Amino acid sequence: MITPDAQAAIDAATDIVGYIPYVRRITPRDGLTLYETDNRVEMERAAHALLTVTAWLLSALAIRASLLWRLRCLRRWRRDRPRGAI
Repeated sequence: MITPDAQAAIDAATDIVGYIPYVRRITPRDGLTLYETDNRVEMERAAHALLTVTAWLLSALAIRASLLWRLRCLRRWRRDRPRGAI
């Protein structure tokens, strides 16, 4: 049985890393990558999960920084544009 909170997390996930029998309970779908591992590789599985999350966070930070830079440019343009300009 999967709780509603667990199902919501699975539905929102792009990657699932876990022990083979548990990962095989997840229904494959577009946009979801499943990583099955043996139960004897806990450290490798944890490292893979952390690297995946770290890559996602760095991507999210890069996108956020880019958006913040664009917002600053837009604010500066609005502040400095000649009156009557679009």
